[in-house]
Amino acid sequence: SAFVKGNGTLNLASGSTLSVEAAPGMARARIGLTGTGLVNMSGGSALSVADGELVLAQSQSQGSVGTLLASENSTITAGWVGIGRSRFAGVEYDGGVATMLLNSGATLTAQTVVIGSKGYLGGTAGSIIANQIDNYGTFSPGNSPGLFNIAGNYTMHAGSRLVLEVESNGLNGFNTDLVLFSAGSTVDLSAGTIEFRFLGATDPNAFNASNHFNLDTFLALSDANGVHNPLQPAAYAGTQFVATSKEYAITNFSYSATGGAVFAAAPVPEPSSWAMMFAGIMLLGTMAARRGKQSPAAGGKS
Repeated sequence: SAFVKGNGTLNLASGSTLSVEAAPGMARARIGLTGTGLVNMSGGSALSVADGELVLAQSQSQGSVGTLLASENSTITAGWVGIGRSRFAGVEYDGGVATMLLNSGATLTAQTVVIGSKGYLGGTAGSIIANQIDNYGTFSPGNSPGLFNIAGNYTMHAGSRLVLEVESNGLNGFNTDLVLFSAGSTVDLSAGTIEFRFLGATDPNAFNASNHFNLDTFLALSDANGVHNPLQPAAYAGTQFVATSKEYAITNFSYSATGGAVFAAAPVPEPSSWAMMFAGIMLLGTMAARRGKQSPAAGGKS
């Protein structure tokens, strides 16, 4: 297993291959067993645990941290993958803080992928091929808006979050995250929270006016011919929706398949604006106080 106790870093580059071999179903790889582990994969490298287990950040009680960064068409293969999630005798439990990023054509292939409550799965131009993906933590496709492909079933559980980003392209248009599920996949978002996240100075009002503020912009089923079909509203019938921005205060937000997004958004004043506003309030207060002191004298002379 990788990184048993302590801290460690492993770099796989230029088509390197790390293969963990054992009897069928018995191979094990741990990134952050009881300490901190980092694996950085690039250049079409490969990590294979065959049909065994790959776990990031196994121990919650010992504060383990596990990170796997894969890019440039690198591949990861395992039977069961836990991102901040582990299991013993068939019983799953939450692990430590875990991050897996699939960037630039990196692919994860497994039977089952589980994101724990402290787990984070993200990346840009990544792919997952799995029978089942269970999310108890955070799935954020796109480090800045990006495309993510999933071939398999995806289920959000209570407490989970799917982050969908929007960014102005500077040409009166917008770039957004897009997750393409393979046709025939079962997608269940009903128990989780979907967060629409506006990056930088992107104006939520302008995006809403573009008529693209709907789930079809971000999530779709893709068939063998590359045709994109929308998810059925039943897939997100009980989903909680929120919208966030550092530059805009978004209030009274709601989303529905029929009504779309409804909200109010106003720019957040710059710190300098707050300072000027505060100074203005103080000045008005001082002038009012001076007038209050002068008025009795004036009244006495009349």
